[in-house]
Amino acid sequence: MLAGESVWSICTRWNKGGVPTVTGKSWTVQTLTSILSSPRIAGFRTHRGTVVGEGQWKRIVDEDRHDALVAALAPRKSKPRQGRTYPLVGFLVCGKCGGPLRSLARENGGRSYACRKGPGMGGCGGIRIQTNGLENYVRDLICGMLADPVTRAAMAELTPAAAPGAMSDALADLHVRRERLVDLYTEGDIDCATFRTPQARLDDQIKTASEQ
Repeated sequence: MLAGESVWSICTRWNKGGVPTVTGKSWTVQTLTSILSSPRIAGFRTHRGTVVGEGQWKRIVDEDRHDALVAALAPRKSKPRQGRTYPLVGFLVCGKCGGPLRSLARENGGRSYACRKGPGMGGCGGIRIQTNGLENYVRDLICGMLADPVTRAAMAELTPAAAPGAMSDALADLHVRRERLVDLYTEGDIDCATFRTPQARLDDQIKTASEQ
């Protein structure tokens, strides 16, 4: 952790390697964060969150390292985020597992659509496609269809109820909001407890919108 690895990546590696918690369950960001920030691992007794003295057990880390862990795990001030444009989010699925392809941005500015695995994502991690080539392909495909007189005539005959409309826009917006929530979680800006409730709510809204 102090070397720069995120709590999320540590939990993912331990769960993948079959390393259990003391209760035999999988590791979560909240569980590991609670352990690493606890004064008990530095040999201190606490009462209602306040250190009241030294414990009668052997410490795992010294006080300086404990302070460094607490500082590293302290909530970070959210940085202003630029709006991301992934117009195909909500329309693409993984050819290997059938899960949705989600947005993926790299620190070097690289953008892609990917089947992302990990807590709260549910994908297999087997596919990643660069945005430029894919979006250009879809653009050319749509423009080619619109240039076809038969297709244009068929679209002109669509009734308002059958034509894509506000529901499609709302569904795409829900997918984008979920991607941003996942990014906040995987980048450590929010913890597991903060992530789970809005994730479940957005998943329910996406399911309802998709059915409609």
